[in-house]
Amino acid sequence: MNRSAGRRWLVNALAVLIVLLLLWSCAAFRLSSAAASALAFPIKLRSQISADYGPDRLGRPIRSLKFSIVEDTMRDVGLAPDEAEDAQQAFELAMSSPVPTATLAPGQLPPAITPTRTPLPTNTRSPSRTPTEMIPDTATTTPAITLSPTKSRTPTETAEPSDTPSGPSKTPTKTKTPTPCLSTPVVQFREPPEGSIYTYGMQVPGEVFAYDPDNISPTCAAIGVYPADNGAGISPVGKVEFKIEKIGGGVVYTVDQLGVKYCAFTGTATCLTLPVEPGNWPGTANPIESGDYKMKARAKDDEGSYSEWVYVTFHLDLTPPSPTPTVTPTQTVTPTATASPTPVCSVITLTGFSNDDNDVWWTVTNGGATSITMNMIDLSWPASNVKLRHVKWDGSVIASPFDTAPPTSITSLAVNLIPGQSKELRFEFDSNVQTTGYDLTVTFDGGCSVSDSQ
Repeated sequence: MNRSAGRRWLVNALAVLIVLLLLWSCAAFRLSSAAASALAFPIKLRSQISADYGPDRLGRPIRSLKFSIVEDTMRDVGLAPDEAEDAQQAFELAMSSPVPTATLAPGQLPPAITPTRTPLPTNTRSPSRTPTEMIPDTATTTPAITLSPTKSRTPTETAEPSDTPSGPSKTPTKTKTPTPCLSTPVVQFREPPEGSIYTYGMQVPGEVFAYDPDNISPTCAAIGVYPADNGAGISPVGKVEFKIEKIGGGVVYTVDQLGVKYCAFTGTATCLTLPVEPGNWPGTANPIESGDYKMKARAKDDEGSYSEWVYVTFHLDLTPPSPTPTVTPTQTVTPTATASPTPVCSVITLTGFSNDDNDVWWTVTNGGATSITMNMIDLSWPASNVKLRHVKWDGSVIASPFDTAPPTSITSLAVNLIPGQSKELRFEFDSNVQTTGYDLTVTFDGGCSVSDSQ
């Protein structure tokens, strides 16, 4: 081997040595106490003895080293002179600097070697804090909610529900003051009486008492008093409507009254009446005829509410009275010419007794030539029929109500029966009737009477 080849081999070997030394120095710096835990070499590749780079206990004769060969080697590999010199200085600095002892981080040693673990600091409370003091969480701050003490109730206390949501402590809601009530109007007939009969030449009245209960009572009680409350809540905004219907024949008359008094045939301070005579119903082309009628009324109050229809029934008889015979002054009436009551009464009959459910009835017939007027009824009936409720003449009530046990006497009647006419006299009781045990006497004007017993 010549000198040139040997020198080249030596240079290459030194270059490799320098690279290894540089790697070793870098590894030494890397193995600090902060970075050592990041290296995870297998246990067999690491020494179990801590490194010690301190000065020897014996004296050392070598105080310094100078690696000039490093600069020559760097030039041989092609570096510039100044770069080669910097590399040599860096190498000398690395070799002269002490290497720190590497210490593994806790938890990185194998199970065979387990050092005593340093306990982690715990979060201890300050002695100055009281046991009831709350330590807020610094990671997440949540507003604290303070609850009011629960109210203890006495046995008689009752909490009322509240319409408004509140916090944990709720105050019982006060009882609401009742608001004014609303109601429909009240209508009451004052006249005509139910079941009245009006014959030729009589006058038919019509009047109602009307008021709105919510205008006179805070509880809408129907406590109106006539005439003080007449029209309360009705006039002047509201009204009372009247309607007269012929039973089986339709409406024959209507009128609206806006102010008190509320009269079927108009009027203010005094109600007008309807004369029973041939003609038409006021303001219409409907003729006034004999028959049974309903007089109906309802009210509209100042809130626009209507009452129910109320009504009474009545009967009209337009049969004119018979003309009175004219007696000439020269005629002398002998006692034998005086009319006897017996022939007049003999033409009046009481026949056709019948019964059904709660009713019994007879047929009264006027077989004479003049009209007669029934003015009294005497009746006895079985006690099992309980009480008499209504007396009807040709379907219309002429006496009602009764609440008496048998017998009874009904007076102050004025029921007309024209010549040749027959009408039904019916009695309505409180329960199913018996078929026997009746005594009836009907008395007419002039003292005539008819009787029948069953």
